[in-house]
Amino acid sequence: MKLKSVLATFLAATATISCFTACDGNNDNNTSDSEKKAGDKTTINWMDGRSTQDYQIEAVENYLVKPFEESNSNIDVNFIPTPDITQVLKIQLAAGEGPDLMTLEGPSSVGNFSDRLVDMTEYVEEYSWDEIMFDWALESCKVDGKYMSIPNWYEAIIMWHNNDLMKEHGWEVPKTVNELETMCQEAQDADLIPICYHTGGFIMGNDWALSLWYSNYCGRDRVKQLLAGQAKFTDEDFVAAIEMYNDWWQKGYIGEKQTHAISNEDSQSLYYSGKSPIFFHTTAMIGQMKQNCTFDYGMDYYPKFNDELESAVVPIACAGSLAINIISDVKDECAQYIDYIYRDTKNMAKGVEAGLSPFCTDIPTEDFSKDVDPMILQMKDIFAELEENPEMIGYCQWTFWPTATHEYQINNIEKVFLGQMTVQEFSEESQKVLDQDIAAGLVPTIP
Repeated sequence: MKLKSVLATFLAATATISCFTACDGNNDNNTSDSEKKAGDKTTINWMDGRSTQDYQIEAVENYLVKPFEESNSNIDVNFIPTPDITQVLKIQLAAGEGPDLMTLEGPSSVGNFSDRLVDMTEYVEEYSWDEIMFDWALESCKVDGKYMSIPNWYEAIIMWHNNDLMKEHGWEVPKTVNELETMCQEAQDADLIPICYHTGGFIMGNDWALSLWYSNYCGRDRVKQLLAGQAKFTDEDFVAAIEMYNDWWQKGYIGEKQTHAISNEDSQSLYYSGKSPIFFHTTAMIGQMKQNCTFDYGMDYYPKFNDELESAVVPIACAGSLAINIISDVKDECAQYIDYIYRDTKNMAKGVEAGLSPFCTDIPTEDFSKDVDPMILQMKDIFAELEENPEMIGYCQWTFWPTATHEYQINNIEKVFLGQMTVQEFSEESQKVLDQDIAAGLVPTIP
């Protein structure tokens, strides 16, 4: 490892200015060159907040870093796993410093740093990334017609379920919202947590449920209209989506009314110990499920929440987006590295099998081993179904919401649960922020 997770934790805890400083800006150019280039070697400092667990760090090093370095002996990649990366980057980039390459929380985070990032449009054209990256993912990274970041991994909000526990209680995977609600009530009666979902200490996690309820209650087209300024959060269906979410929360179906008080890590432990039939998360949990589940488990998408919809809607997202620091003196090398990762699908497949989420490109099935986790192939099947049925594709907030609107909602939805704000007030204030984001041209491109 080039940088152990303990250092990453120290970086996040202190939120100090890192020594991994990009060149020029306020720095002396000669000093910067000596820092970046040791002998004939160039170093790319890559800060990432999505792969901070030991098995993820090992997978990144083994399958995304080492193969590139072996093929490019003049370039080193210094991988820097960094919890709370958004807060760390806000400090570093504001000071004119920071890493060369960074994994933002998603395209919606670009608004926090847009004046500190490289317009990557030329690289998209030079490397023909539009031919190898998923269209919806690449287009979501456009801001005002420019590619200010590039999609990283992809994920979808899905229902993880404990098959053994469900079999014990006579439950089938719910295919309708009524079946899901009935199972939640019966699970509650059995002293179980119906839907295990907690975001204590991780406010960003609030956007998982918001994304699902808006997409899977209002529908793809309505959310697209909302973000285009042709619909409003105060419209009847958007208000009804949050009313349903709040109603289920108040009934204890979701996290036993403790979503804000229990950490996501503890929530996972509750699920792994058999305390809940359903775990609310994304496909990004594949690696952890394989490592921690001692029972038969599976994944599925949630049934539609509104009978007026033709089908269920599954919110999808870029699980982070790659951006280049505007003051880096290794911009071209960063683009070269991104291109290498995307085209080396064999090592990408190995990384996915080791617990990483797949990058936003098609990985041929034959690139996976014969012992590949069936959940990985099922995830591919789900995304293939979405590609064939675009009306089923929904929008995750961390990819498609403008930054200020996203941050307002994740920071205030808990006030609704705790009776400090009504659903109507939440919707009205959300609309005010969205109006400002739309006027400022900050809404990502919506496919």
